[in-house]
Amino acid sequence: MNKWSEFHTAFSVARLGTISAAADALRVHRATVIRHINSLESELDTKLFFRHARGYSLTEAGEDMLATATIVDKHLQKLRGLSRQETKIVGDLAISSHEVVDNVLLRALLAYKEKHSRASITLHSEWSTSDLETRRADISIQEGEAPTDLDYVVLPFARAHFGLYANQSYLKQYGLPQSIEELAKHHLISDTEDKFSELFQEWLHSEGHSSNIVLRSNSISTAVDAIKMGIGVGFCPQSFVKDDPDIFAVWPHQEQWSLNYWIVTHVDAHRSAKVQAFLEVLRGMGFLGRAVPAI
Repeated sequence: MNKWSEFHTAFSVARLGTISAAADALRVHRATVIRHINSLESELDTKLFFRHARGYSLTEAGEDMLATATIVDKHLQKLRGLSRQETKIVGDLAISSHEVVDNVLLRALLAYKEKHSRASITLHSEWSTSDLETRRADISIQEGEAPTDLDYVVLPFARAHFGLYANQSYLKQYGLPQSIEELAKHHLISDTEDKFSELFQEWLHSEGHSSNIVLRSNSISTAVDAIKMGIGVGFCPQSFVKDDPDIFAVWPHQEQWSLNYWIVTHVDAHRSAKVQAFLEVLRGMGFLGRAVPAI
């Protein structure tokens, strides 16, 4: 029987008294806590908890479990102390990412590498949450709606603002569109991989301008380069052009032109030393707190 996660969950419920408190402490969904408890009780063929309105209380078997788990936890705390003394993390940290947040991740990875010189990093832009199941990725950055799979730990990461931009040289040649209707006279640029591109395509189609797209790219960076070269007008993240004096905001950011990004880990890998070390770096940069930073 390999039920270490379930035992740890049951131990947390026993110490804290409620499902919600244990879920917060473990940083998992309440449903995951309940599923772990039910699975462990089924495996042991005994009830560990009495369920009541005020929370969970231990049965006699639960008391025995708590006594054993307390001993194990003390040994684990001792091991963690030894690990902290060494402060060395080795091995590869694999992250599936997205171009919009790569700049933030690169700064975080630099800080991570400075703290853990023997660690290595793989950053890939084409993986998804499915790679968390196969352990191909330790962390996945997801955009749009938060994943709801109960085996994932999902943390709010950042919110990216988009706008419609053009190079000054392009506007000098073709003029500044003063209305949505005037976009019909302009060359438009779109990427094809970002969730926001779906919103952009729908917006263009609703306004009757989808036929004006002169360039589609599966890379946001390429689309931004095309905007900077004066090929046309295009949507892109504010962070990609905010420091470029040659770029003009044709339509500045509007609230509906935003995307949320999430840090997603598999519950079994979430507590690993390398994942926790990287999340700690992000917290030190002002991420993963109550307020979600705009990028």
